[in-house]
Amino acid sequence: MNKTKVAIYNCFIPYNQELAKESRQKLEAIKEEITEKTSDEVIGIFEDARPASTELRFRPELQKLLKMAERKEINEIVVPRVRQLSTSVRNMINIIRQFEKHGVIIKCLEEGMNSRSVHTKTALQIMALGTQFSAEPQDDRVKNVVLYYGYETCCPDCETKHFNRIEECEKAIRADKSLNLVYTYTDIGIEEEAIMERGGIIEMMNDIKEESIDMVYAHSLESFASQTHDFIAICKELEKYGVGVKVMEMDLTMQCDEETDFGMTMM
Repeated sequence: MNKTKVAIYNCFIPYNQELAKESRQKLEAIKEEITEKTSDEVIGIFEDARPASTELRFRPELQKLLKMAERKEINEIVVPRVRQLSTSVRNMINIIRQFEKHGVIIKCLEEGMNSRSVHTKTALQIMALGTQFSAEPQDDRVKNVVLYYGYETCCPDCETKHFNRIEECEKAIRADKSLNLVYTYTDIGIEEEAIMERGGIIEMMNDIKEESIDMVYAHSLESFASQTHDFIAICKELEKYGVGVKVMEMDLTMQCDEETDFGMTMM
């Protein structure tokens, strides 16, 4: 039986030599544990000294791994923590998609995240990837949905642009006869504010506790929760009420199924 070929990956900016040394020791410890406890073959440790929000194309070591994936030289990538893969939800999805094309699984050890099957604790479970994406649950009844839109503004033109986007989203939702748009929530100045502390989110969550809502619609990740920890926080909170999230720009759905496990569907 062929051995699973594993690459250990890390992306972060060390602020001093001690931090860099500590990080390397952790990676070496992971390598040692995999070697001792499994029959897997660790082919190496790969590190990008970049912010974890950096896109894949600007990460030389991750690009090297992608080339190896194309040549079928690796089967699995292990990352110590989710935030050492990416702090951007958009980038994380893109990275996972690129490697899944070549059958490579990505695992984040601390959160127990697996790019093919992830437990509901992280609220970033990916139940299926590539050709294995599960379809969004079919339901003939009209769904009650709300729209959320958060943004930064710097001038009247910027404000107008966001108002137009909100109207476009509302129009698209109302054009779908299977949806009933209950309300639209907005937040201005979201850059420095944690998602669960935003006025619009607080108001929305209070209403969801009282009303029967099936899904929260958002124009984009940037207007909803571009940071991984914020995305996880809001998905976990919505999960309590069986409410999913639909990101319209990416056609990405986080849906709570009958067993209360979150599944990500990207069409």
